[in-house]
Amino acid sequence: MIPFLLLVVAVLMGVPALLASNRSLKFNSWLGLRISPVTANEDAWAAGHTAAAGRLAAGSAGALAALALCFLTEDLHIVLLVVGLGWALVCTVAAAVAARKAAEPYAD
Repeated sequence: MIPFLLLVVAVLMGVPALLASNRSLKFNSWLGLRISPVTANEDAWAAGHTAAAGRLAAGSAGALAALALCFLTEDLHIVLLVVGLGWALVCTVAAAVAARKAAEPYAD
């Protein structure tokens, strides 16, 4: 169960990061950061997600690293879950801050 949670977090952060890094994450209602300046219009969406892509990728990489470590040890699954999810949360907050800052000039 714990490896599955880390995999879900890694995918949910990694896919938008990958799509945003090559500016192919289209304005949509189901995938991406949901903060007001970023969702104002398509230009703000693109700018915000491009700025957030690296931080989202870092969060995904951290979750994947914790997942990989789960297979190397049997005793630390809960610790790795907390560390992996904590890192993902920190990266998500950093991504949201960067996205807001980048999107504000484009917001109406």
